[in-house]
Amino acid sequence: MFEKKNKSDEEINKLWANAIKLGEKIDELEEKLNKLKESLKAKEEKMEEKTFKSTISGFITPEDYKKMEGICYDIADKDKTFEFEANSDIKEIYVYSPDKDQLHKKCMWLIKKTNIEELKYTIR
Repeated sequence: MFEKKNKSDEEINKLWANAIKLGEKIDELEEKLNKLKESLKAKEEKMEEKTFKSTISGFITPEDYKKMEGICYDIADKDKTFEFEANSDIKEIYVYSPDKDQLHKKCMWLIKKTNIEELKYTIR
């Protein structure tokens, strides 16, 4: 009878130890989930800020397009607020900004900086 009780106590202790480990794992997962939620929220807020989009087009040669793309990557490396996308299939560069006037200034500056003829941009 005492042997059964000791064995039952051992099993109960093992179950408690496993329950504690499980609780710790749940806490870890909750922490990771909260970090993921914060990250997604920050990305959503950033996406909402992309109110205005400029399309720079009119690249005559692939070299002109690559030159503009390279300048944009250089700027994005140095200025984390500069956001752009490059669409090499249709040779267009998209620049984003929450401020329409700032976007206009950025695009004018980019076009002047590259000295590429026939470039145009539109803002939506």
